[in-house]
Formats: sequence, C-alpha cells, structure tokens
Amino acid sequence: MLTTIKLYPGKIVGKHSIFIALATLFIQVVSPSPAIASTATDDSGIENVSQADFTPIKEVETGLGYEDVSGGLTAWQRYYIEGMYRFGRHKTLYGQILHTDRFNVTDQELVSGLYYPLGIRTTGVAEISYSPSHNALASKSLFGQLQVTLPDDWGLHIGHRIKQHPDTNINITSITLENYFSDYRGAYTLSKSSLSGTGLRTGHNLRFSRYYGDSNSIGIALASGREAEYIATSQTTIDFDTSAFTIIGRHWLHNNWAISYTFNLHEQGDSYTRRGVTLGLRKKY
Repeated sequence: MLTTIKLYPGKIVGKHSIFIALATLFIQVVSPSPAIASTATDDSGIENVSQADFTPIKEVETGLGYEDVSGGLTAWQRYYIEGMYRFGRHKTLYGQILHTDRFNVTDQELVSGLYYPLGIRTTGVAEISYSPSHNALASKSLFGQLQVTLPDDWGLHIGHRIKQHPDTNINITSITLENYFSDYRGAYTLSKSSLSGTGLRTGHNLRFSRYYGDSNSIGIALASGREAEYIATSQTTIDFDTSAFTIIGRHWLHNNWAISYTFNLHEQGDSYTRRGVTLGLRKKY
C-alpha cells in the first residue's frame, strides 16, 4: 500500500513520517465502499440520472515530474499521490500529497479541497494546503471559487487564493470565462496578483481542450504575464515576466486504468527556462 511513497526513498523520514501515515489513511479513504444514492448531471448542468442510478466514483493517481532548468541550474523534481471522490451531483472531494525538489531545496505539501453545489447552477470550491517544510512552497494556502453555469454552455468562475510565505503573503484573484461546444472547451482566465502592500500584477491564460472516447481529454494552454515568485535560497520574493506553453491530457487504457501526462515549457523572465514532463498512473474504483 505504501509503494508510491517509496518513489523518493530517504526523503520522508523523521519529522516527515506523518506523511507516510497520511498516505496510508488517504488510500484507505478512497478505497471502494458501498454506493451512495445521489444525482448526476451532464456538462450542461441538467440532471440526467436518478438518485438510485448514481454510482460514486473514486480515483487514485500517483506520478512524478522532471523539469530541466537552463543556465546550469539544478533540475526540478516532484512526486505525488492524489485522489478524487465524486459522491453526488457537483459534489467532489479531492486531495494530494506532494514532494518537491527545486534547486536542491525540498518541500512536502498536503492539499485538500471540495466541490459542492450552492444552487441549481452554482458550485462552490474550497481548498486548503499546508507545507510543514515551506522552504520554497507556501507554508499555507487558502483558495475559494464560485462557479456559475450560464446559458448556451457558457460558464463563469471567480476565485481568490492567499499564499502565505515567511515574510509576505501573495494574493491572487482570477476570473475565468469558459464555453463548451461539441467535444471541445475553450477558456480564458484573467488574474490579478499582489504582494503585501504592493501593486497589482496581471496574468493571462488561454486554454483549449478536446474530449474524446470515454472520459479522455487533451488540451493546450498558453500563459503570459507578470508574477511574483518566492526565492527559497534568498528568502525573498521577486517579480518576473513569464510565459508558458503546456500540453496536458489523460487517456484511459480501459475502464479502470488511465495515463495522465503534462509537457511544459516555462520561461521565467531572463532568469531561466524550464522544460519538463509529468507522468501519472490513475486507477478508478
């Protein structure tokens, strides 16, 4: 049961042994259990399955990522285990245990979140993360989002995230407008971020996805703007002009197993460029 934790032997020991116990509990939580009666909907938000017909969906994924960094800098690595439990109409509980290595600085992080309906066409999202090491990652992060289904397959998401670092907080407000058409989804996100006591920084993200087969998807994302990044080695926060290109997808091999993948190119101003891939193996119960 703890095989995924051994992806980085020797990293989680001593004071981090809590992550092993949490990983065990995490897998037990998402293991199969009797069906719960609920209601399902299609992408338009209209009910299409009766309560008695709905079957809860549980999925677990584990994977690893590697990013080469230009300028002779040390590569970035990440290892994760995550799970998702959909227990009703727009009702989803999710979580992740993450280990990162950036510029030879390691971190661990716990993430937990919930999607829950607030009305017929409104869904709320709440997420919290915690990093006991918080060398490069935020020590704590809070995220809230309101998702509204609009006519003609349009959707509007409004969210806010607070990331707490040792010497500052980073606030990010985002607005996303999306549209589903045929087997595709297009979305644009405008974000405004700020450090404690400083001005706003603007970011843009454009994403296009295609859905095919049974729950398969592939998409591309383009991002640009100005963002603040916490530099662990100097314990300072620096502004960067950034741009990124990402390919992300998930392909189900059959009903119960899938491969998740991400290929990314990220330019962090004139400081460095990251090129990487993340691969995951997903299991449905």
